[in-house]
Amino acid sequence: MKDFNRLLPAAHERGLKVILDFVHKHISDQHPWFFESRSSRDNPKRDWYVWRDGKAYGGPSSNWLACFGGPGWTLDETTGQYYMHAFLPPPPALNWRNPAVRKGMFDVLRFWLDKGQAWPSSHSTRP
Repeated sequence: MKDFNRLLPAAHERGLKVILDFVHKHISDQHPWFFESRSSRDNPKRDWYVWRDGKAYGGPSSNWLACFGGPGWTLDETTGQYYMHAFLPPPPALNWRNPAVRKGMFDVLRFWLDKGQAWPSSHSTRP
């Protein structure tokens, strides 16, 4: 964050814009939200992700595939359920049907948008 806070005004002083890619579909499996979610089936953040029981004979609940190939589900050994991912297994899919997820992600987006508002408007356009 320290580097970004130096980068943004330096870029604006040079008439450059900084564009960030806000990924809203998933977040890292190392994020505290996911650690909480996978800690137990009754954790309040459990519904922040898409979890499903496997089939009775084993394997994920559906044959959905990830965009880069392979199954779209990964078994979590701790809870015995599968979490969905659209790409590679490390970034689990967020459950956007949950209002708390929407609020949490909108707060993240607001954080980054506010970063852009922190600099004088004279730096927001090219000279």
